[in-house]
Amino acid sequence: MSNIEQTAVDHFRRLCRSTKRLQANIPDGEKGKITDGFIDVFENVHNKQTDQTLKDGNFLHRLDVQVKGRLLPKNKDYLKSFPLYRNDLENIKKVGGVVLLVAGVSRKTEEAEIAYYADLSVQTVDLLLSRGRLRSKLSIQLQSFPTEPAEIYRYVRHLAKRQGTKNLITPDGALLNNAKGFSVTLPQQIDLTRPQVFGGLKDSAIIELIGPNEQKHVMNVLIKVTPEDYQLHKVEDLEVSCGDVTFSDIRKRRLESGKVELYFSPGICLTFDPKSNKQTFELQYESSLHHVLKDLLFMDALREGMPIKFNGESAFNFQKSRSKFLKEFLEPLDYFVALSNMCGDLSIDPKLCKVTDLSDTASKNLRDVYLCHVGLASFKHKQNIPLRHDLHLDKVKILLLWVPDEETGKWKPTSFFDTTKHMFAVTKQDPTTKQNHIEPVTPYDFIPHGELGDIINLQPDLLVPAYENLVGDSVASRANRTVLSLITSADETPHRRVELLKMASDLNKWTIEKEKENHSFLINRLQIKKRLGGLTDEDRKTTDAMWANACSQVYGDESLTIEVGTSILLGKHDGVDYLLSKMENTERECFKLLPIYYLHLNRVEDYISGSPDNQEDWSRIEQRLLNKEFEEISSIL
Repeated sequence: MSNIEQTAVDHFRRLCRSTKRLQANIPDGEKGKITDGFIDVFENVHNKQTDQTLKDGNFLHRLDVQVKGRLLPKNKDYLKSFPLYRNDLENIKKVGGVVLLVAGVSRKTEEAEIAYYADLSVQTVDLLLSRGRLRSKLSIQLQSFPTEPAEIYRYVRHLAKRQGTKNLITPDGALLNNAKGFSVTLPQQIDLTRPQVFGGLKDSAIIELIGPNEQKHVMNVLIKVTPEDYQLHKVEDLEVSCGDVTFSDIRKRRLESGKVELYFSPGICLTFDPKSNKQTFELQYESSLHHVLKDLLFMDALREGMPIKFNGESAFNFQKSRSKFLKEFLEPLDYFVALSNMCGDLSIDPKLCKVTDLSDTASKNLRDVYLCHVGLASFKHKQNIPLRHDLHLDKVKILLLWVPDEETGKWKPTSFFDTTKHMFAVTKQDPTTKQNHIEPVTPYDFIPHGELGDIINLQPDLLVPAYENLVGDSVASRANRTVLSLITSADETPHRRVELLKMASDLNKWTIEKEKENHSFLINRLQIKKRLGGLTDEDRKTTDAMWANACSQVYGDESLTIEVGTSILLGKHDGVDYLLSKMENTERECFKLLPIYYLHLNRVEDYISGSPDNQEDWSRIEQRLLNKEFEEISSIL
């Protein structure tokens, strides 16, 4: 044993003796191949004279150690790492791990040694070997070893307990789903007001999963604990404005650097540094025309030197900007303003008009329509009759009707659903006389069942008037088909459910006024209300009465259908399949196509009624931040 290594052994012996509860069994002379000895841990003060160490459970743990000594660098008074060969680490893994104790020996004899350690547990060695696959010698990161007796005892006791932990498991989905919680044991105090990672290379955490029966499983996992302030969260009662644009859905998160990220929208993030007069903006385009235009107008006002206000009070003042990046970001502003004006003319909901993630073809087609709308391009149509045009914008579409302008004669796009400008009719044949006749219809009658949610210019305000203008005995039943289509469309389009169900409710109310005793229309009213928030006590009384009458065959041939429908509305799902089995095959299959059956199929799921918003863009931000966290955790490994 060299003088430096002997110095190291003596130093750690002294540290252990100072605790009076640790006994270092590290012999002099030649050192071991893998371990140099061990440290015994006792519950009470160790007393050699009476030899009470092994009585009454006083002995707790044994910690296998390897002791090294190293001269401190000439230009530094500390050690950061210690080299070990790959073969040594592989052998350490085979014996179940050791704790590496390193004494940094000063070149000046009057200065004391500095103690370090590295917890070379099996899982830590696995990580080290996986990271240094191509290297024969690896650098082991060292941590400061405590010098106070109480701290020394706590560290060694914890490390010994961790070393004695065998059969670590990696949790699966079932184990995690049934977990009651986790426990993390560490030898030192942790500041949980800041993000912390447990289970990494520099960490000696014992992580246990607490099962349903309070049983504990020691886990081979890495856990990151992030306080709420460091997570993206909403800021209540705060409005941020610049120029004429105001944002009310503000989110923020604190960074470990002390900076704060303020998200005015998914497209605008201000990174606020309280120590600097210069602040940073991160900009990206949101998906919908409505939201991206708000972002552009906000940043355009900021570029002109207008202040950012919090709840109407100036919070940030910026000089006029000539930033090249900001200029490029604002380049599409004029086009999007004009596009927004066109949306107003064609009754397109700008919140549903996705403009920044369109395919090249869809983007070109939208721009062509815009150019024709503002008169910068012309559309040629040989036939002198209006032309329907389905403008596909990837997942949604705009229905247009091209008509010649009365003044210029140029063909211009108009909304297909604008019944103040257009009238629609179909040719039908009388089954008795075989004579063809013209029957007025609405534009909504041309849309296949359940596909109204794909169209973003439905003009809800013109829906009921469109049917009010029709005449004939079949108008109410025709309107009811649209009601059913709207309900089905709402089921298929969660983010538009409020809009589509409101349209269905308005039209259904009109059908009931036309045929007050039509029980199918009444069931539609109830199923719409159930989707929008639930039935009132009065609604349930009405439904109960209909169900009882249907059970008594009061409604004749319609009784079975009404009984099934009201059973679903009342939550009596157990008997639905039996009632359906009593129907003829054709009748049963037709019933299963009705939207009331959707409530039966999805009875265990909450019906979430959504409205167009930028939640998808917020989700992208959250996912990006989550991915960034995973990358940071991976770098720790």
